[in-house]
Amino acid sequence: MTIEKFRELRHAKPFQPFLIRLRDGEKVKVREAFNLALSQRGTYVVVLGPAGAYHHIDLKNISDITLQRKSVRGGKR
Repeated sequence: MTIEKFRELRHAKPFQPFLIRLRDGEKVKVREAFNLALSQRGTYVVVLGPAGAYHHIDLKNISDITLQRKSVRGGKR
């Protein structure tokens, strides 16, 4: 995975939520563009989750990214 891919996803208009799958099986959902921070060196991303929790993710640990549907009614999927 490259930092350029994350830049594309973060700046997409309109933004589309996506799911990051890690090599250990963990899944991290990015619901909004402002929930994603990119490192200056391009080696990791930080995803802000609910209640102030965050995930510091090394790009080498990412196995896949899947685009998610954005809910029209705001419900969970």
